[in-house]
Amino acid sequence: MYNNLFLPEGKYLGDIITKLPANKIIYKYLTGCGATHLEIFCNRWSIIVEPYIPVILGKQWKEVQTNDGLEIIRNLDVLPIYEKTKTDDIIDFLSSKRDKYKLVTTPEGMKKIIDACDELGIDVYQKFFLLVDECEKLIQDANFREGIIQVMNYFFKFKKRSFISATPLAPSDPRFAEHQFEDFIITPETMSKMPIDLYTTNNIASTLRNYLAKNKNEHYLIFINSTERIAAVITFLKIQEESQVFCSKESADILIANNIRDATEHWDKGKFKKYNFFTSRFFTAFDLKVDGKPNVLIISDVVNVAHSVLDAQTDIIQIAGRARNGINHLAHITNWDASLKSVSALEVKAYINGLKDGYYMIKQLRDQSNNNHNSGTYFVLDEALRTCSFNKFLNKTTMDICHFMIDNDIHANRIRGYYKSRNYIINSYDEAGRFLVNHIPENYNLEDKDLDRLKKGLSRTLAMEHICELFKMYADVEEQTPFTLNINFAFIDLIKTHQTKYRYFHELGIEKIRELKFNEKKIEEAYKLSKIKNSDSYYKLMFSFLAIFNEGRKLTGNQIRKYLNIYYEKHGVKLRATIKQLGEWFEISTRTTIYYKEDGTEVKGYTIGRPKNGIELRKPFRH
Repeated sequence: MYNNLFLPEGKYLGDIITKLPANKIIYKYLTGCGATHLEIFCNRWSIIVEPYIPVILGKQWKEVQTNDGLEIIRNLDVLPIYEKTKTDDIIDFLSSKRDKYKLVTTPEGMKKIIDACDELGIDVYQKFFLLVDECEKLIQDANFREGIIQVMNYFFKFKKRSFISATPLAPSDPRFAEHQFEDFIITPETMSKMPIDLYTTNNIASTLRNYLAKNKNEHYLIFINSTERIAAVITFLKIQEESQVFCSKESADILIANNIRDATEHWDKGKFKKYNFFTSRFFTAFDLKVDGKPNVLIISDVVNVAHSVLDAQTDIIQIAGRARNGINHLAHITNWDASLKSVSALEVKAYINGLKDGYYMIKQLRDQSNNNHNSGTYFVLDEALRTCSFNKFLNKTTMDICHFMIDNDIHANRIRGYYKSRNYIINSYDEAGRFLVNHIPENYNLEDKDLDRLKKGLSRTLAMEHICELFKMYADVEEQTPFTLNINFAFIDLIKTHQTKYRYFHELGIEKIRELKFNEKKIEEAYKLSKIKNSDSYYKLMFSFLAIFNEGRKLTGNQIRKYLNIYYEKHGVKLRATIKQLGEWFEISTRTTIYYKEDGTEVKGYTIGRPKNGIELRKPFRH
């Protein structure tokens, strides 16, 4: 099988080949060359894995030429599969008569497909071709999105499968070599470099104003990998009425709570405004079809948001290719931070190998203790094993080494390294080899690290108030109609979107949250304390304290903190060892002289009083 293909200018892949090749890592180099379009319309059963929901929803539509012109209609051969899709939906789709079945899914949706095929007696591994699109995302997102690599639990079981991307990162997983995978290169016949203005600045706010003054256009596509920075830009420029944000539902809810009302999780051309902001879920694979040619602006504010670093070899190329009708101008505004931590790939591998050696040493000791029937030792070593840092690099399903997590660590260190200086950023573009860079350095007396002009655009307190009050409203409705059969999908969706805030609400209640004035830090501390108080560990701790802190006992501050730390550790309770904390449980005198040493030196401390709040131990912990 040939492993190179030249794509003539103006042609799509479907004009050259009828199907994508199997058992390959396909480097297509061009965004928008019709690779996934070819797979959707070719004559075979396919599963296409896409990284983000907007991409999946976009693939269910097709363009049809009618007498009235070009019309966009649903493609009935395609089923989008994401969080809201149920296994029964897939079963129904596969049960209907069709010439071909096209399942476009998130990586997390693979299990639903496998379960549906099992239910119908379909040999999914033989019947379907599996294509993982934008395959670099399995490496880039592995650290913060555990489910994205779930597809690899099934990938090599398929008889025919491939990776594909315009910007792939070579995976180190040895299974690709074991299954004799090869690189398949699609090279454009003419490949010109993309012009880009690269602004390196020590003051993002001033450079942003400068850019907008010099590069006027009717529409801007602005890509920032931080909702907080998007809000900051909109607030700083005072463009609320002219701005639309496309982001996750959770981010949209928070923005709306902060009076940035035009925010949505789904692309809608009808909502297009002058300034259109996009978070990372729209950076890759998504087709933005808009009228005219917008300016594309990318902002990386690494001084304030470290994860806003972007890779010129992957992210920037993908962003530049989102507007399918072409762009007017491409620019990247970025600062840098010399304190960003990064190490070489060799150092990452050496560190991970050290973690692995330690992990397996503890595992061996644990297993030996089990053979010796020493349950106490086994428990301690098993606890140690479960808290080992190496767990991060294990597949949670198979407990094999997850090479994608290792690749992620190497990749993240490489990208952070680029943003440690102005010259390193320029070098990253040179290494990509895909851009014609016009470097515009800007220096200001006031720097981002000192300047507060581009303030945080989001109030966490306001977001907490808005969402928790919604929880209270929905909860009150359910309480008033306890026997209704109508499911409150809005409430369920709100809980799913804001799970952490719902845990706070469920544990503490709205009155306590209001008492804490919706302060996220105070609420989090109160939540932790409440969970501890309702645990067996807390009652064991109180049992110990009632024996130690007897009424009338005099102790120094150091003695109190020492006792607290000893018993916190003994009972696995994570709280601060302070006099104030002990005062939550016992009456305590003010600090005063409690006795004198033989030489007459006075010793200051506290007298313990009665237990507070009617501390009463449950029966299992009483004498």
